[in-house]
Amino acid sequence: MISKNFQIEDNEGNAKEVDEKLNATLRGQKDISVSIEKFDETIESTCKKTLKHLTLPNSTAKGKSVPWWTDALKIMRKRTSALRR
Repeated sequence: MISKNFQIEDNEGNAKEVDEKLNATLRGQKDISVSIEKFDETIESTCKKTLKHLTLPNSTAKGKSVPWWTDALKIMRKRTSALRR
């Protein structure tokens, strides 16, 4: 991903060679913010490709934030609150 975003040729996949070319490219740049933005984009795109995103179940739309909460617990909670008052 780094070789693609920084437009470095990577024919053999030699990490040391890519590192040297990247170092030369970064030393030649005057504005470091451009390099930081490219690194940020590289890290973000790599994470999106490799890490799984958890999807939340649709139970939050029903008003239940926890799956083990039952109607019996709801009644007991309301009764406890009423007795406390």
